[in-house]
Amino acid sequence: EIAPRAEIYSDYGFALARLGKADEARAAYGKALELDPSCSSAHLNLAVAAVQSGALGEAESHYRQALQAKQRADAHNGLGYVLGREGHTDESFAEYRNAIEIDPKYVPAYNNLADGLARQGKLEEAEQLYERSLALKPSAAVYNALGTVQRRLGKTAEADAQVAKAKALTATQ
Repeated sequence: EIAPRAEIYSDYGFALARLGKADEARAAYGKALELDPSCSSAHLNLAVAAVQSGALGEAESHYRQALQAKQRADAHNGLGYVLGREGHTDESFAEYRNAIEIDPKYVPAYNNLADGLARQGKLEEAEQLYERSLALKPSAAVYNALGTVQRRLGKTAEADAQVAKAKALTATQ
């Protein structure tokens, strides 16, 4: 109230969303955008909320507005997800690649791009992306995905090794 700032309202909205108070969260994001219509985090948070409610067109709009305000790996990744769900595969892949270019350590973009490429049968590229992802952050789900790709490539021994790594990682969690 003393000196309202858009980022504070956006953060407050994020906290409300985590508490399951979606309507209050949206109101806080709206207040953030009243204070600063180009508040990247408020647009990003509204995009996530829109995806969760199935409003993909609204989500796409907010992701694009977030990116106009600030180039962010998470916003490119989110836009890639939405574009993929809308059937715009090439544009989706371009957004995942943009996310990786902005932040080469942003693991979700590697995984989303690899998943899409695997669905298209571009298995060698998917394999490389899963391996890069795992080098950054080991994950049982990604070990399993890599194993599936390697099995499709006829690399049975490598695939079995990935599944074993996934089981070992799961056992330690």
